Amino acid sequence: MNNRELKLGMQPFWFWNGEIENEELVRQILEMKQKGIPGFMIHPRQGMEIPYMSKLYFDKVRLAVETARDNDMEVWIYDEYPYPSGICGGEVILDHPEYLCKRLKRVVQVVEGGQEIKLFAPWGKVILARAYRIKGGGFSLDDYVDIGQYVGTGYQQEIFQYSGLTKYNKKRYFTGDLGKLLCWTPPKGTWKIYFVTEVVLDHFKYFENFIDTMNPDAVKYFIKLSHERYKQAVGDEFGKTIKGFFTDEVTAFPDKEPWSVNLPGKIMERYGIDLISCLPALWEDMGEISSKVRFAYWNTATDCFIESYDKQVYDWCENNHLLYIGEKPIMRSRELKYVHIPGIDAGHQKVGSPAKIVSERYRSNGKMISSAAHFYDKPAALCEAGHSIGWGMTMQDLKWIFDWLAVQGVDFYVIHGFFYTTDGLKKHDAPPSAFFQMPWWEDASCLIKYAAGLSDFLQSLKKEIKILVIDPVTSCWTSSKEEQVLLKEDFAAMQNQMLCQELDYYIIDPELLASGGVRVNQGKTELFVHDEGYEILVLPPMRNLEADACKKIVEFASKGGKICSLSGIPFEKIEDSDKIKELETLFELNGQEIWRSYINRDLKQSKSTGTVFYAAELEDLITWLKKACPSRWQIRPLDSLKRKGLPSIYGTDKTGRDVLFLVNTSPNERNMEIRDPDGKVRIITLSPYESKIITTEKPKEPNLLTVSLEDNMEFSINNFNALRLSAWTAALPDGQERITEAAPIIDQLETAGFLRPVCQKKYFGCPKELEFEKTQVRYYTEFCVSSILKQKNIPIYLVMEPGTFLGDWQIQINGHVLEKEKFTRKHIYLNTNLAADVKDLICAGENKIEVTVQTDVSYGGMRNPIYLFGDFQVYARDQKWTLFPPVKKGGMKDMKELGLPFYYGEIIFTTHISLSPQNHNASAIKLDAPWLTDSVRLRIGGYETEPCAWQPYIFKIPDIINKKAKVPLDIIIKTSAAALFEGQRFNQKNHEYENIPSN
Repeated sequence: MNNRELKLGMQPFWFWNGEIENEELVRQILEMKQKGIPGFMIHPRQGMEIPYMSKLYFDKVRLAVETARDNDMEVWIYDEYPYPSGICGGEVILDHPEYLCKRLKRVVQVVEGGQEIKLFAPWGKVILARAYRIKGGGFSLDDYVDIGQYVGTGYQQEIFQYSGLTKYNKKRYFTGDLGKLLCWTPPKGTWKIYFVTEVVLDHFKYFENFIDTMNPDAVKYFIKLSHERYKQAVGDEFGKTIKGFFTDEVTAFPDKEPWSVNLPGKIMERYGIDLISCLPALWEDMGEISSKVRFAYWNTATDCFIESYDKQVYDWCENNHLLYIGEKPIMRSRELKYVHIPGIDAGHQKVGSPAKIVSERYRSNGKMISSAAHFYDKPAALCEAGHSIGWGMTMQDLKWIFDWLAVQGVDFYVIHGFFYTTDGLKKHDAPPSAFFQMPWWEDASCLIKYAAGLSDFLQSLKKEIKILVIDPVTSCWTSSKEEQVLLKEDFAAMQNQMLCQELDYYIIDPELLASGGVRVNQGKTELFVHDEGYEILVLPPMRNLEADACKKIVEFASKGGKICSLSGIPFEKIEDSDKIKELETLFELNGQEIWRSYINRDLKQSKSTGTVFYAAELEDLITWLKKACPSRWQIRPLDSLKRKGLPSIYGTDKTGRDVLFLVNTSPNERNMEIRDPDGKVRIITLSPYESKIITTEKPKEPNLLTVSLEDNMEFSINNFNALRLSAWTAALPDGQERITEAAPIIDQLETAGFLRPVCQKKYFGCPKELEFEKTQVRYYTEFCVSSILKQKNIPIYLVMEPGTFLGDWQIQINGHVLEKEKFTRKHIYLNTNLAADVKDLICAGENKIEVTVQTDVSYGGMRNPIYLFGDFQVYARDQKWTLFPPVKKGGMKDMKELGLPFYYGEIIFTTHISLSPQNHNASAIKLDAPWLTDSVRLRIGGYETEPCAWQPYIFKIPDIINKKAKVPLDIIIKTSAAALFEGQRFNQKNHEYENIPSN
């Protein structure tokens, strides 16, 4: 399958997190199709109410695939429930507990001789129990006492119970929380004890544990349980409608310190290192031995994971005409060779924050995956984007994210996610949903079209990259945590600067670099990788490199190749080879001294030695690179903000034209002078967050009529307005009262500070656990209604979502019981809403709603707000929300001032514009509203424009408009869901969500 067969663009994780009814499933697919979504990823998700991997589940999968096929859409299968990939909804470890993931737990203590010590380690297999003699402040791995014979089973917890086997005794004593106990009296001297057990991984999300992903048998069984079942159910669509499997978040676990029972043997085979005996060197700095052990450990873990997981899944997909795609934490970039479309997890920001164009996290570095896609001939590079931005996410946010991902070469945008349902607690799953639950979804075709165009542009863009940046991964492996942070931050800072200076590059794994060839042609030295030549090698801050990579760099330099190292020179020996010394010699500097000065931020002066350059500071590196590799496009800012926040890439498009893609990631308007490859100079202005594709041909700019949105305007809304009822006084039967938010009862009890009696579970002879007792809570809240509104006798609906209450519940309004039967399904803001007309229960003046809930589970209670909807305005008066008759005029900036603090939907503001006489030539309207980030349409002279959802807000004026008249202009704005779902608004100045206050 090649890239021409893939639609790419913007495709979502489709979260199956509800009942998954056939009619609704088909409706949602058609909704995606209607907006232009080219495909989706079926993602079984927490909250799914049908059994995973059951016949019913596969019936739904079959229906989804057939519906997609009939509508010319792609389908991808997310290979797990819920995540990370590899456990098949827990079945792998249920069937084979021998595949459980293990981890190391260590107890380390310095003790003095002659005094008995007792140390307790978690329950598990003892793999190391040694006391090392401390001399001169340090210790040797060879000078130790094996104290394993002093270890046995012990306990930490004493248990007392009121119980007995006869009528004569009602009290019992037990012990629990078993583990391994070390009792030993050390001989004279000072000793450092390492007491290490291999334990079963615990407290891992969803299933408490996970599989050993470095065990090939475990992964083989995962494929059998997962992929093979899909093949049986929908295999006839493999390579057709179904394009591949998406794998997620899987790596060698635990990710900070991978472990497998197979790992020590593999390290011994490859490096001759006894890992168990060398564990102290893995965990603390012991000089060269630590560097060698850490390198061997991480490199072997990487290869074990590749062989066990990546290759098996990759090969299975290849053999079944499918693509293996996904995003996961990588240990080094050569992992990506065995993924058909590599991916990252990034793009979780709102506009106004500094764009993390290149992140210090490997998992979020778009250049890492796009470089791998280039070197390993992959059809695309993807990013899982859009989660945890909150319900105030806008299409402006996503478009901005897509732009700076595109600069990194990412051309496939996987949206996290499209929720099947947001009812009840399900709306809080790393929100938002960028689907029909968002009021702006009606306009989403503009974003989907933009993403498709951006993908097409990147797919056809031919770059002329001459710079290779070497991945400093092995230096990160061997460094301390503090040093790792510094290395990763500086690596990211270097890349961000390069992208803002027209210095595009590829990141190359040292192993791949070593496989390249050096050629000299017409006086130019190039390093060739897969028949593509590169003129410059850049070494980010680093302390070591593998021997074969060192050898290749030395060869490149010896033939006149250009090399630049930033703030560090490799000096550390991590393999049994002296090649690192030859590399150090190239720079005529002492690498260890340079490293110390780098760590202490006391950098030496830059130094040039022929074609080899040591840059002490990032600014020196950029200056040297711009001379050594001048760009075909020159950008010179005309403001004081310099180059920060202006990343770009360039090349030739499918017609052979020179093109520049330039992004303004900042909230500021930017002015700059651009010199194109033909030497022509022009002035370019970019609005906040704007991007442009610039060619050597100057485009015809539209004549703009600028419309200010500062004044008050007439407005109307197309939905009922809402009062969100989330803050309640909660009262317990014992008289305690606290203010609390709608949430599961256990969270209300904790956050509000309720005192509860202790109740124990009745387990005989086991450690104590607390029991959650059946609890009854009475909630009440008050609001006011103006007498004028009451006289209108308009419908007022009390609305809730399925899942709002868990337990027995009753609602009273002003002392009158509202029968449950009064609630019927009615589309208020979503088609699953439950609504009851309560206008007859509401009075003028103060009103009181009381809710009583009784639940016997900790996750029960009143878990979601309830709402009042109707044709009214909502204002805060005397610390209470008050309902008033609708108003018709106000300013656009503050929804609360309009009486719409929790409004969800469309707002239409009306003004008038004059197109004569000075504006006769205007061909487009520009909205002057730098604070605006919502989706907008214009209605002018009976004509409605296409939506625009980002800055600059420019709309073409149709020729049918009478340009000699004063005409009404409707500005149609779609809100986000933040106000209704969370009771929040986004403060752009402080860049944070804030609660909407009732004062």
